[in-house]
Amino acid sequence: MNSKSVKKSTRTSIGNGVTTTVTTIVTTEGGKTTTETITSTKGDNDHKDHYCDVKNKFEGFKIDAEQEKPKEKKVNIPTGVEFIDGSLERHNYYRKMHHAEPLVHNPELSKLAQAYADTLASKNVMQHSNCKWGNKQVGENLAMCSGYVMSPEHSCDMWYDEIKDYDFKNPGFKSGTGHFTQVIWKGSEEVGFGLAQSKNGSWYSVANYYPPGNYMGKFPQNVESK
Repeated sequence: MNSKSVKKSTRTSIGNGVTTTVTTIVTTEGGKTTTETITSTKGDNDHKDHYCDVKNKFEGFKIDAEQEKPKEKKVNIPTGVEFIDGSLERHNYYRKMHHAEPLVHNPELSKLAQAYADTLASKNVMQHSNCKWGNKQVGENLAMCSGYVMSPEHSCDMWYDEIKDYDFKNPGFKSGTGHFTQVIWKGSEEVGFGLAQSKNGSWYSVANYYPPGNYMGKFPQNVESK
């Protein structure tokens, strides 16, 4: 059971014919907060694009001064089916890299995940559920972002990025890697996804896995390197 949130804010200033945009991305996980600042400038003879590509894990999110103008901003909000299909495809892409069988979508798990995503959005908080599907224990990954739409791939990319902190030579649970290990956990077979937006515009995504992953003592046989 893991949670991560990403918040983005943008400030634009104009001086001497040059537009400067400063984008601040704050990532919070397990009580640890990191901040990344991206600055872009645009003038008559100086135009340099900067991308919202936190540690190269987000695809398709280009942010520049022109795109920040509300009248020109194009937003593609995924439907429930699109979000589920995209999330499942992304999970199985990463699982194949780590020699894990593909997950199968379970509509009942998606109902569970969607109901909890709606709950998180209504309360505008990040906290885990009781992780139960009927009387069965399930795994749960959570993600939150603000300032842009949560794409079908976005949350999975955030979770998988924790691979950089996982020690395959010393397998086991480590704080800050539980999202990643659940995504590629070999013993998990079914999955469901949910996505909801709060009144203030933040997006909450939920993934539920059955059987759940991250069991102590079972990491070596369930989490393989590429």
